[in-house]
Amino acid sequence: MYSFSITDQLVVFIESVGFGVLLGVTYSVIDIAASVFFEGRRKIIACDIAFCPICAVALFSFILAYNLGKLRFYMVLGILLGLVVYFVAFGSYAQSACEFITRLVHRAFDLSVKPFKKLFLKLRSKLARTEKKEKNKKKKFKNLRKCTLVNDVRPRK
Repeated sequence: MYSFSITDQLVVFIESVGFGVLLGVTYSVIDIAASVFFEGRRKIIACDIAFCPICAVALFSFILAYNLGKLRFYMVLGILLGLVVYFVAFGSYAQSACEFITRLVHRAFDLSVKPFKKLFLKLRSKLARTEKKEKNKKKKFKNLRKCTLVNDVRPRK
């Protein structure tokens, strides 16, 4: 049976803290990507759905690589400590970066769509005018038909 020394356990604990910080960064990146497409609760749900499988695979790989597949309490504690450190120390910066990047992406999208939007609005207004003209023509034709039918009353023989 293979056993770790105290020094090896301390190294794994410190690496676990670093891994927790890395998981926090991963969540922030997923949050930024999700905030481009979703808002509010939908964004949180999308982040969680994307983060959980990534976290599970990464955590399994980390435990397998650094502790021969054995989960220890100090590893869990280190990962949680790393997450807390990241979100306390860098959480507000990550949120600000998320909002900035989201605004930037939305502005870029608006700028790229703006010419097509103008073209669409012009086409829509022209179609509306053409439709209105066609309705007026039909209305005139109906009125003309009514007038001719009423005026076209011939005496019976």
